Amino acid sequence: MKTTIKWFSGKTAQWRAAGVTAHLPRWARRLGYRLLGGEAADRRLWQAQHAQRLAAAPAAAPLRTGFTLGIVEDAMCRHGFYELACRELGVPYRLVDATGADWRRSVVQSKCDAFAVWPYVQTAAGKRMYDERVQVMEKELGLNVFPGAQALWLYESKSRTAEWLRARGFPMPATWIFRDKETALQFVRRRAQWPLVYKTDLGAEAAGVRFLPDAAAACALIRRLFGKGLALTGQRSREREQGMALFQEHIPDAREWRAVRIGNTFFAHRKCKRGAFHSGSKKKAFDTPPRAALDLLRAVADSGPFESMSIDMLEDAQGRLLIVEMHAYFGCGTPHVMAIEGVPGRYRYEQERDEYRFEPGDFNRNQSCNLRVERILETWGTQDVRS
Repeated sequence: MKTTIKWFSGKTAQWRAAGVTAHLPRWARRLGYRLLGGEAADRRLWQAQHAQRLAAAPAAAPLRTGFTLGIVEDAMCRHGFYELACRELGVPYRLVDATGADWRRSVVQSKCDAFAVWPYVQTAAGKRMYDERVQVMEKELGLNVFPGAQALWLYESKSRTAEWLRARGFPMPATWIFRDKETALQFVRRRAQWPLVYKTDLGAEAAGVRFLPDAAAACALIRRLFGKGLALTGQRSREREQGMALFQEHIPDAREWRAVRIGNTFFAHRKCKRGAFHSGSKKKAFDTPPRAALDLLRAVADSGPFESMSIDMLEDAQGRLLIVEMHAYFGCGTPHVMAIEGVPGRYRYEQERDEYRFEPGDFNRNQSCNLRVERILETWGTQDVRS
């Protein structure tokens, strides 16, 4: 029986990666998820993948820097990429559990010089916990947190991102956020231009994104949002989006760019469509990005300030760039984040010349966590790290 479940779990992972499970009815996906063990099975899978990555990694002797990085653990084991980065760079580290009732004492008694946090955001409750505790770590306990409380507060929250961008005056598609049912209904009934794009607050890779062709479809969705709620497409938990509606204008015939900044490293690539969506397609085009995209990213990161930030932006038919999402962490299913004329590498911004200089090389080690650890050391420790 265990062998059968293990085989079926492996096949399910393959089907999910290939997009096969996305075509199954929601009830079938959830039933299969529960039969395979639900969240407990997920955790076992994440832990097994984490153990495999660590076992395959080459060991590195610690540098005598007098610096220790605290790596806050995550249920999805993405903190493991920070572990691998520290091993490759020879940086001493300690794992820190920030989820328990006595988490503050655990964090303080670790005596770490800085803390790297890749938070669990699969559920609203998980995100809320990390938001609160990172805020206490940085603002109340005075600890060095990377990538920072504000960046993590915005991470995977479309409503917070929209409000932040609007407050700072950055270009974005027209966005309307409603917390009241009747006000939302009045808005869509009076609207003349269709379609609209609806987005749930939490949800990555186009989960929770819908195109609304007319007022009737929008009204039906609003009644559901302010009633029993809306389950995210592809989300296996029973959480529902309730009590809020976020609409965004539709930008036709747009190209989407993803631009990433970590310290003074810049990446950019074009996100290709699959069906109606760019996000979640997992398809990239390594075109030379427009200078304006890099400048917009730099302005956003400086405004935060943010040490690790990616922005997704639409380029409309007139060439305008409009920011649609911001993330402190980003997914990358390819070995490299950027390539220029087939050569993998990164840009470095040279302020004196006001130009981005391309530097060839492999800079996406361990999901770019090598770059993040190097930035942590530049900020709070020593710059004596291995290349």
